[in-house]
Amino acid sequence: MNRRTLYIIGFISMIIDHIAYYFPNVPYYEVWRSIGRIAFPIFAFFLIEGFYHTKNLTAYKLRLLKGTVFLSIINLIQMIINGYLSFEQLFLPNIFFTMLCGLFFIEGYEQLKVGKVKGFLSLMGSITLLLTICEYKEFALFYFVIFTILRNTKIKFLISMIVFGCYCVYINDMIQFFMIFDNFLLCFYNGQLGKPFKQKYLFYYLYIGQFIILSIMKYILTVIS
Repeated sequence: MNRRTLYIIGFISMIIDHIAYYFPNVPYYEVWRSIGRIAFPIFAFFLIEGFYHTKNLTAYKLRLLKGTVFLSIINLIQMIINGYLSFEQLFLPNIFFTMLCGLFFIEGYEQLKVGKVKGFLSLMGSITLLLTICEYKEFALFYFVIFTILRNTKIKFLISMIVFGCYCVYINDMIQFFMIFDNFLLCFYNGQLGKPFKQKYLFYYLYIGQFIILSIMKYILTVIS
């Protein structure tokens, strides 16, 4: 499978997950959320690949920062409408912020390998944010660590399946457990980009757009119910 195909699979599973997130009374709620677990490892994998192939890391960071700001504004508007404010909820759900922290983690790791002190600061700062206020928390950190350190070998998929699966069973979180099935899909990645999308930043726009649509739908249903 090429990158385009995997992106489409990840995006569809993400939408399924977010529908259940916004409408928790949907039938078979846990099934919807479990299907949605497929999305994050795909996006984390291609974030890491993007880091090593991008021609402009600063521009990459700025795109993720813009996405973070836009989604935080959407979350803030929702909190105001619902009558409560929470600092943590500004970043939940906000995959752009998690990915931005992941990018700093990878950068810190590479800098630390060549003895740069600022790499340690970047690494520790990103780990702290990933474990405290980021979406997926330790699950996100796990994938960033495994996919970065073992980047050049497919054994990373087997290791992540075993370790991650055992951890989820240990903490009795069977929804997150479904992330391991994503590793089967990534094993079939052929390293090809696939047919490019006409709009370079299509997924950025679609990601933010689906939140706006779901937020409006939820508000309308809340008003008329």
